[in-house]
Amino acid sequence: MTRILIVEDEPVIATLLEEMLTDQGFEIAAIASTLEQARALAGSLALDAALLDVGLGPDEVFPVARLLEERGVPFAFTTGYGSAGLPPEWENRPLFCKPYDIQQLAETLSQFTSPAR
Repeated sequence: MTRILIVEDEPVIATLLEEMLTDQGFEIAAIASTLEQARALAGSLALDAALLDVGLGPDEVFPVARLLEERGVPFAFTTGYGSAGLPPEWENRPLFCKPYDIQQLAETLSQFTSPAR
C-alpha cells in the first residue's frame, strides 16, 4: 500500500484529505500540522509520497520539500492561494488548489509510485 505523508495545518482539511485518500486505497503514514512536525516525520518515516500545504501558519513548507527531494520522495504542493505562492524552484512540482479534485490528486499520487517513475 502507498504510504503518504500529509502536511496540513487545518485539522478539518487534514482529516478530509485522510478520509478521501484512504477511500482511494492509500495509507496515511502520518499527518503533520507544523513545520517542526513535518521536518521530523519527513526525515524519519518510510514514505512513498507526500502532500505539502504551502502555508503552515507563519511558516512555509519549502524546507520539508527540500528534505523530501534529498530523500527521493515525490511530493505535490497544496494551497488555497493558487500558484502565486510557489517560488520558481518549485514551479515544476504538481500543485493542487483547495478545494481538491480528489481524482486528480489520487492519479498524481499513483503516478508518483508507479514503476515507471
